Amino acid sequence: MFEKITLTLLVALLPTTLFADEISDAKTVLEMWAPTSIEFSDGTLTVALPQRQITEEMYTAVLTAGLCLGQAIGKDFSDVSELVVLNQLKQQGYVNENGSGDCNRLNSMPIGNDAQRYIILGATHLY
Repeated sequence: MFEKITLTLLVALLPTTLFADEISDAKTVLEMWAPTSIEFSDGTLTVALPQRQITEEMYTAVLTAGLCLGQAIGKDFSDVSELVVLNQLKQQGYVNENGSGDCNRLNSMPIGNDAQRYIILGATHLY
């Protein structure tokens, strides 16, 4: 009986622990943008920044110098299948449908490269 209760608790707490790692890692790599909230659910990492409007440049920086650079320094974002970057009211922003999927390619290119921009925008839609 004790084993069943322990197993049930372990299974119930495991996803929370895994999500906590994604959120903790995201807080670390996105610290310079001072996000007001970071959420992770079903493969979607949602980041709200303290600005009234999210520009393409801000969104691109969060992806390249945040999420993808985080992978380059050992943070594991392989479970992030979609990245959502929103304004402080969570009403405007950008959605990257590939999440961390393009990070290896993006990390191999110089920052600001046109090819890098096309890869990012090709997988992006407005929120």
